[in-house]
Amino acid sequence: MAVARRCAWCGRLIAGVSDARRVSASKKRVERIYGGYICYSCLRRAILRWTIREIAAGSPTGQSNT
Repeated sequence: MAVARRCAWCGRLIAGVSDARRVSASKKRVERIYGGYICYSCLRRAILRWTIREIAAGSPTGQSNT
């Protein structure tokens, strides 16, 4: 019996992760950053935190200093 994958941060079940044993590792994970490790809502919160931290530092991503 396979164990369902859970988020490392909040413990929720991760949607879209296959629990099949004989499936290759690349097919067991979700195709996004931190796929198969944290859930979508924790990833969303992390991205918001990273963005706010960059803006507070004064160098937002994607803007040139010219």
